Amino acid sequence: MNEYLNEKYKETERLLKEYIRLKADAKQARQEEDETSEAAQKKKSAKNQLKRACEDLLTACKIAEAPVRCSGVLDETVRETLREYFIRFMPGKPGTVKSAGVRSYLARVTEKGSLSDRMTRAILFNGNPPENYLLNFVSDEDEDVRRTLRLLRRVHDKAGLNTKHLIQEQTAGYQAFMEDHALGIGRSFSEKTIANLLLKNPLLKNGTEGYLREERKRNRVKNGLLDAMPETYPDLFPLARQKKRQFILHIGPTNSGKSYDALNVLKQAEKGIYLAPLRLLAYEKFEELNEDGCPCSLKTGEEEIGIPFSRVQSSTIEVLDFAQEYDVAVIDEAQMITDSQRGSAWTFALLGVQADTVHVCLAPEAETVVKNVIAACGDSYEVVRHERLVPLVFDERVSSDFTKEARRGTAFIVFSRKDVHAVAGELQRKGHRCSVIYGALPYDVRRNEVKRYVNGETDVVVATDAIGMGLNLPIERVIFLTVEKFDGTQQRSLTPTEIKQIAGRAGRYGMFDKGYAGSIEERKMVRKAVFADIPQIREARIGFPYSLTGIDGTISQLMSKWGEIEPKSGFEHADLSIEIGLAEELERETNDKELVYRFVMIPFDEKNEELKALWLSLFRDEKSSRVGRYMDYLPPKPDEQMPLDVLEVQFKACDMLYHYIEAFTAGHTEDLRAVLMRKNEISARIMELLSRQRLSMKKCRICGKELPFRHKFGVCEECFARAEGRIRPQRNPRRRR
Repeated sequence: MNEYLNEKYKETERLLKEYIRLKADAKQARQEEDETSEAAQKKKSAKNQLKRACEDLLTACKIAEAPVRCSGVLDETVRETLREYFIRFMPGKPGTVKSAGVRSYLARVTEKGSLSDRMTRAILFNGNPPENYLLNFVSDEDEDVRRTLRLLRRVHDKAGLNTKHLIQEQTAGYQAFMEDHALGIGRSFSEKTIANLLLKNPLLKNGTEGYLREERKRNRVKNGLLDAMPETYPDLFPLARQKKRQFILHIGPTNSGKSYDALNVLKQAEKGIYLAPLRLLAYEKFEELNEDGCPCSLKTGEEEIGIPFSRVQSSTIEVLDFAQEYDVAVIDEAQMITDSQRGSAWTFALLGVQADTVHVCLAPEAETVVKNVIAACGDSYEVVRHERLVPLVFDERVSSDFTKEARRGTAFIVFSRKDVHAVAGELQRKGHRCSVIYGALPYDVRRNEVKRYVNGETDVVVATDAIGMGLNLPIERVIFLTVEKFDGTQQRSLTPTEIKQIAGRAGRYGMFDKGYAGSIEERKMVRKAVFADIPQIREARIGFPYSLTGIDGTISQLMSKWGEIEPKSGFEHADLSIEIGLAEELERETNDKELVYRFVMIPFDEKNEELKALWLSLFRDEKSSRVGRYMDYLPPKPDEQMPLDVLEVQFKACDMLYHYIEAFTAGHTEDLRAVLMRKNEISARIMELLSRQRLSMKKCRICGKELPFRHKFGVCEECFARAEGRIRPQRNPRRRR
């Protein structure tokens, strides 16, 4: 069967070429005005032969197609022959099928055993709609050849050569025919066999060779990673494996005193460290420990404050030094271990912190996964259960007009900077004094906003989920004004875990008898989430270890292949898509792996164009050894005209500069002081703006009229009605009588 199909295919191809040659001769004869030339007769004869050859080929295809739908041992042999035929003679436009298309094809058939409609189009028609591909396969002038090619790709025999409206039916039938032959390829052949068959396909040979070269290179990277990987993840931290660590797990909901008990132990340590999820929380504990007579220093990626004779350090978890030894370590908010991007910081801290005693504060749903990580290290643990100190009640009586709920002890929750400003602005117009807390604010500004609220300078708090991570605010009620957030990829509803974490901030022990949670949207969902039992987290996130950067391959290749390796039981790979994208961008300019890795690890908002430009400028200066220019990028001193959003970006630029100076210039003290001074100036200006209590409300995008936060549309009623034509220009009120 295979030989017969090959013979018919080659015969039809030969006749098509002959017809094209004779057609050119006939055209030349017409130009010479020889209407009865022998060339025209030869062309007509060749066309008839080609038509008969096409019909024979299509008949053979229909005969060969029938066994594919049958069953039995003999038919399976025929089926595999047809699949091999499909691969070897898969059509394509010469020179246009790239290795990426072959890679997609191989990945698809080896993974699921069949081709989807999209993948079939990508391979058979080079990404074009089938009808466009077939019509453009030859020159537009060769109408007869175009029609003949339609016939060659026709499975059904009912379409005539001159029936244009059947083009789509022909191509759809051809595509279905090819999919039938592709069905089950991955089950019949290995990837190596498929690649060898594609090499025999003259139209796909070049693309396949390019794919195989790339694949060999990728396999070298992957094999290098597999060879360099230790038997278990704990072995990535050999220094910690030499210690016999004791873990104390403080398990309980929010406002249950977990961190309080752990910090009391830390205060007695000769050398200890507190690891926080946020800079604001690290600074809060830094102040608290010093006020309680325990000398404590502060170190984050963007700031360092040394205290003479300090015994303890308060830090964000990402800056943990795994070479340092401690008597006591406190890891806070360990349920973050499941976070797709930051969770690996908690995993690495559990695996690698060198401390005799490690206190871990976590929500109940993280108990299983934290125990599993500790067990993998061979260390011991004990559990201390904590109960909520103040009962939490769901308030069913929250008004849909949130401004009526504004009273001392209330926190309103939204999930964007824009919404924080809109809500606070509306409350301010009603005479309420507000503190605002959201991620884009400098941490000392957020701290100042907290202090203003604690000291009674403001009445209510308007915040994002930034208050959900351990901040101790004297809040009696938490009211959700929305239950959706943008997570960097999509707008989605809050998870029960997120709702529970934020709502749990209501009811400060020693100040209120109860805490209240409420919502003006989806009240049933929020009430259910507040009291829900969250399922246990089963997998800890594991990030790309720095120790693997020495393997042959670029940083982007290493990280990509790391993501393809099956993780160990109980672990899941962190999302490295942002890091891979940044690395690929830098690798277009340099082969210095160490430089690329260090810049990829600088934390910043890669979606902000100004910060991205600064990051690239610092990288190019470092690459070109123009290292003395970095202070040229220091933002200017803030003036009266700078708006709040510009000041927030400038503060983040100072953060990046501080990180760069400390990491790449051996920490030039004078330059660091200059950056810190500018940060303080920017923060002071932001504090001044916020203290004026005049934030922007939501506005009509047409006329600029202020709108309530709960207004569903971006335009006011008057502008909407005018656009609909329901409001006509007013006439002169005076009229004739």
